[in-house]
This record gives sequence, structure tokens and C-alpha cells, in this order.
Amino acid sequence: MFSMTRLMLGTILLLLSVTSVVASEPVKIFTSVFPPIVNEGKENPGYAYEIVEEIFKVAGIDYKISQVPWARAQAIVENTPGSLIFPLTRTPTRETKFHWGFKMFNTQTHFVTLNNNKLTRETAKTKLVSVQLASSWDNWLTENGYTNVVRLSNEGEQHIRMLSAGRTDAWYAEKSVAKDMLKNMDIENATFSDPVLSFDTYLASNKAEPFKEMDKLKAAFDEIVESGRYAEILRKYHLL
Repeated sequence: MFSMTRLMLGTILLLLSVTSVVASEPVKIFTSVFPPIVNEGKENPGYAYEIVEEIFKVAGIDYKISQVPWARAQAIVENTPGSLIFPLTRTPTRETKFHWGFKMFNTQTHFVTLNNNKLTRETAKTKLVSVQLASSWDNWLTENGYTNVVRLSNEGEQHIRMLSAGRTDAWYAEKSVAKDMLKNMDIENATFSDPVLSFDTYLASNKAEPFKEMDKLKAAFDEIVESGRYAEILRKYHLL
């Protein structure tokens, strides 16, 4: 009888230990690189990166952020229960693929040229346009019938080099990303179209099994907005 009791207690302690290990595993968060939204360096990791870090700090939840190519980040989260992704803009193409936790900010897109040609939505359809593969901008071009599109796995320098070499006519990009990259490459003669579209950008999760404490993250987000920390981060990246 005594041995049976010891065995049962041992089993219970083992189960509690396993549960504790599982519970302590950091939340898996995936993103990519699109300066200044998300940067590669740790000193200034990007405004979206810092917002997410602050959310988890306030919420008191352990996490691990992994930077991978954007198409891969989306594929991982689509197939990984409980995982999170940012900064994911909400498009018809993505609508049914993710659980849309909450909006963090808006992004604004433009067609960018280097030949003083200010494009419109319609005139851009006659041009060869580069865009980041699997980005919401890429989704939008497909959804709206743009067929002359060059899709590149990364955002940034390669798009500008192709424009400079005349290999493409325009680059479709988010405003802060385009301005940051053009500045870093000392290019001052870029022409921006009028704003094409404003996208809502989210902290999102796996669709089949969403992150279970999303409400806690949203409360933390609201807290950093109300405290002024959110605006402080945006000012750091010259967005306010």
C-alpha cells in the first residue's frame, strides 16, 4: 500500500513537472526584415519590433522572436499552433488564413520611381513593378489585376538597384520602408505616387489554434498606448 502511494505521488510530481516545463516555454513569434518597421540590428530593432517587445514585457509573458524570410514566416505560423506573427497587414488573400489578434498601426503604400514619373493606380498597371514576395502589397497587386510584377524575397536595396539600372519601372512599397531605404542609399530623386492604400497591420496568430492569451496582450497594448510608451517608440523612429 505504501509503495503504491509513493508511486502515485511520483507520477503526480512527474506530470506537474512536465506541465511546468511546457508552460514555461516562450511564445514563438515570427517576423522578417523591413526597416524601419523591423530591422536586423538589436540596437534599433524597428518600431514594430519594439512595440511587440513592450507588449510582452507589460503582459509578463516569455517570448522568442525569430526573423525569417516573410513568406516562410507566414507559412510557419499557418502551421504552428499558438504561434504569432507581426507586422501582418490584413488583406483578402490572408483573411481566412490567420487569427487577427489586434491592430498595432496603419501602413501606407506608394509606387516609387526614379525618373520623375509620378504614377497612379492605373498608369502603374502599364509598368514593370517590383514588390516584396508574399507581402500585403504583393497580395494587393494580385487582387487588383497587376500582371507585370517582379517579386523579390526581401524588401529594400535590390528594388532600388533594379530601378536605378532600368530593370524595373517602379517599386511598390510601404512609405516608411521606402523612405528609410532611399535615405540609407543617399537617393534624393525618388518620386512617390499619391497614397495608394492604407493597410491595417496586426499582431496575428495561427488560425486553427490561436494564441490563448491574446486578450492579455491586447490589454498590455492598450496600456502602453495610454502610458505614452507607444508614441515614444514611434517618435524614436521619426514617425510622429
